[in-house]
Amino acid sequence: MTRFLVAIAVAAIVVASAAAYINSGLTREQYKQYETLLRTNPKAAEAYYKQILDEGKRLETAKANAREENRRKQMAEFRQELQAFDEAYQNKPKDAQFHYKRGRLIDRAATVHGDSFLPLPDYSKTIEIDPKCALAYLRRGQILMMRGRENENREKGFHDIMTAVKLDPENESIQAYAAFAHLDRKIKLGDPAAALEHAKKAATIGNNKNPDTLQVLAHVYCSRGEFETALKLQTEANRLMNKAKRPLNIENVRLEQYTHKMPSHYNNHFDMEAFDRLLDYRD
Repeated sequence: MTRFLVAIAVAAIVVASAAAYINSGLTREQYKQYETLLRTNPKAAEAYYKQILDEGKRLETAKANAREENRRKQMAEFRQELQAFDEAYQNKPKDAQFHYKRGRLIDRAATVHGDSFLPLPDYSKTIEIDPKCALAYLRRGQILMMRGRENENREKGFHDIMTAVKLDPENESIQAYAAFAHLDRKIKLGDPAAALEHAKKAATIGNNKNPDTLQVLAHVYCSRGEFETALKLQTEANRLMNKAKRPLNIENVRLEQYTHKMPSHYNNHFDMEAFDRLLDYRD
């Protein structure tokens, strides 16, 4: 009877340890060692597991410190670059292009300086000087929609993006982003049918050869429940990325998503890097 109870206890520990292994990120070799110890010496197994966790915590702390040090270094470089930019224009007119380029410089460093809204004044000044600068409207709208938590800001961003469409309807980046803006579920202005039209327009402008716009179109079809079309477009986008020797990360996840007919959960948090590539292409 005692052996039976011990066996049950060990089995329970094994089950619990399996969940712990999955959640803690132990390697397969570490888990085998842990499982062996559980069957022979549960106390030793507990000590071993604690040791692995402590080592993991130390490693995570070291990684966090390295990331923070890298962020500080990047921040110093950003400040120097911004200072050099301002000094270069010290005796030049502060025209619309000055403010747009300055906004872009700050925008690219948003993840470093930690203030997503810092470029807004320069984009707004660009629009004030040149009300026909479509990319300034797009950039400002992008920030307000992608990074704005308040619905009021998101709606202002939506209007900015639609203004950009009117000013430059043949711009691939603007059409692609307009498609995505229409899918934002947190505002009432979005129109899924309009999203599809904008996405198709963007892909057409890019001759159906730009993997980033093809992914936007795939995302729109996914939001409509048309998974086969989404899968076909994403497959082509991945092929083009492979051809250009661009790494595939979230793109493979999307393939799985469309293959298994899973609804899209990207909302307006699609892929900032993809849109930055699109926008940089047009800058």
